[in-house]
Amino acid sequence: MEKTEQQLYGSLLPNITKKVRGISSKKLIIAALATLACSSAIYINLTGSNQSDLASLSQTHSQSFLQDTSSKWRKLNPPKGLDYPNSMDNLQISPEGNLWATAYLGQQDDSEEPTYGTYYYNFTTEIWGRFRTWYDVDAIDFSHLSGSDEDNMLLYDSENNLHQYSKKDFQMVKRVSALEISPSGAYHILRDESLGDSDEPLDKLKQHLSTQGTPYTIYESSEVSNIELRGEEAVVLTQDDTLRGYGDLKFENFKIGNDNSLWGLNLDDKNSNFEQTYDSEDYRAEYQLLKWNDQTQQWDKIEGVYAMNFAVLDSERLAILDSKNQIWVNFD
Repeated sequence: MEKTEQQLYGSLLPNITKKVRGISSKKLIIAALATLACSSAIYINLTGSNQSDLASLSQTHSQSFLQDTSSKWRKLNPPKGLDYPNSMDNLQISPEGNLWATAYLGQQDDSEEPTYGTYYYNFTTEIWGRFRTWYDVDAIDFSHLSGSDEDNMLLYDSENNLHQYSKKDFQMVKRVSALEISPSGAYHILRDESLGDSDEPLDKLKQHLSTQGTPYTIYESSEVSNIELRGEEAVVLTQDDTLRGYGDLKFENFKIGNDNSLWGLNLDDKNSNFEQTYDSEDYRAEYQLLKWNDQTQQWDKIEGVYAMNFAVLDSERLAILDSKNQIWVNFD
């Protein structure tokens, strides 16, 4: 039986919509310019301390296990050809422990449409590989089922379609900006009416799940910006940028590790060393990294660590993307 976000929680902000996956060509051009303009910006201030005294951070406590010495971090060489003006954006760490990244590759063949590439990094071989599909992938995610990367892979293409690589339950759906599958197999689907012209593929998926007896919950983008799973629990980023049930701080992005550790980028605490000199919607700004403390029920600030985007393996191992298109990791 279908559950809806509205039935579960009621209406939050019914008239607001926000696309959370996919990047407009205008923003991609701005991002490329920003990378050049900010070439002198300091992204990860591992040996310094955050000078911001924002009132919103009065609820947080410092945590320094990532900050003690810059030797804990190492920079990964980027995939071949991913130099300026090309730029990486979406990072994920897969169930098998590989780092995945999607990247803007510019415009090809005199086309005005942007093109994208998907890459994966094997920490054992220390080699980047290129993952190819017949469509451009501009974001990647993984479900929480047992199996290989390919078994769990969810691919968001540049035409706002979502593909399940294994084709276990569906091949492609429209009007879905986020989809999570829990360890027990339950589906959590964030529907966005602005993404696509038909609900038919999603209706077919819902019918299939009902026939299989698979539980699913539908969330609406008018109220919810993004969803991630913490075990069987859906953690919801609302349209006012707060994480429901985790305080009043606002977040640009959040991720959950394999051990259910919860991390987020604080929207109200930008890197003071980063000077924004371009007219955009803060697309490549850097935000303070926070970690949720289940014991104190508060957010811990990871001193000196800022990110534009990041990926989490567990409570201590992270990959961070900086505004100069560099990836840093704190583990081997």
